[in-house]
Amino acid sequence: MKVVTYEMLVQEERNRQVAAAVLTGLAVGANAYSAANAGHGRYTTPSGRTGTFYSPTAAVIAQNDAAVQNEAMIAATVETGQRNMAALEQAVIKDTP
Repeated sequence: MKVVTYEMLVQEERNRQVAAAVLTGLAVGANAYSAANAGHGRYTTPSGRTGTFYSPTAAVIAQNDAAVQNEAMIAATVETGQRNMAALEQAVIKDTP
């Protein structure tokens, strides 16, 4: 029977937190990139002409939305990590000298 120490459990949780932070960072980056390109579009007229347009208002709205979403994702990742560590602390029976 393998004995799992508290330190092993803490290291496992830290590894999970690092993975979650990396994935959150990728999501934040993708969200920010998408927002940076917002407001650009293409159109085609009934006569067949095509063109592009830019809406600064749409761009600002998308960038603000992305900033709020990114902040929420980061906060949720941090809060989950803290909650998991607290739960681990409560659940483990420690052998203290």
